[in-house]
Amino acid sequence: MPPGAAQSAKFSDDELFADAVRVVVANGKGSSSLIQRKLSVGYNRAARLLDEFRKVAEQAPAELVSVEVGDLSERELEVLRLLAAGLSNPEIAERLVVAVSTVRSHCKSIYGKLGVHRRWDAVQRARALGLIETAGT
Repeated sequence: MPPGAAQSAKFSDDELFADAVRVVVANGKGSSSLIQRKLSVGYNRAARLLDEFRKVAEQAPAELVSVEVGDLSERELEVLRLLAAGLSNPEIAERLVVAVSTVRSHCKSIYGKLGVHRRWDAVQRARALGLIETAGT
């Protein structure tokens, strides 16, 4: 294989590993930087692919998540509204007279039901689904 061919060709993880082993056998000691370069090609490609998946997931239409008002408990909707108002977990806990850990538990449940991982995404998804009012309305 000509030098640099691994960087331009598409290889599976097994092929990259086998290529790295061949380099070690052929060059002996001191070939770790070459191996790192070859393996980083696969890592960088995987990282780019994961970034693309994240972008698609973030841009996914709200219709793909089939959540209705009844899917969230009344307390979860209340927490979601307070999240939308910009309150922190301790502020929400104080407002609802519950422990901060209870607020975190509600948030995790909300995130799971809405198919998101962050509070801002939960608020945006809830607004898109009509679960809470949009800002300024």
